[in-house]
Amino acid sequence: LRRQFAEKSNQVGPWIERQMDAVAAIGMGMQGSLEEQLSRLREYEEAVYQFKPHLEELERINQQIQESFVFENRYTQYTMETLRVGWEQLVTSVNRTINEVENQILTRDSKGITQEQLNEFR
Repeated sequence: LRRQFAEKSNQVGPWIERQMDAVAAIGMGMQGSLEEQLSRLREYEEAVYQFKPHLEELERINQQIQESFVFENRYTQYTMETLRVGWEQLVTSVNRTINEVENQILTRDSKGITQEQLNEFR
């Protein structure tokens, strides 16, 4: 069970970290138009939700580990708690960044600001 959890968590943990970095990079938003950023963020949002079964599988393995009274796992640095927190942070980050970009689009369009002017404000 330890190895099974470790193999899966050693894939899921780095995946979550890479997605967080990618979303943060888009959030900094210096490449592409706002619409392009929004499109990329929507793609990440979809990828995140499609990845959720991996986390659910880890939850099942973790349940078995807990039922077996296993408290340590030397095969991975990740715990179910750290993965849950990372997942929630990723979902929140994606949603917040989408909201920020949508607000920037609305502001730009309502004020008649060009993309170049908007970039200067950033």
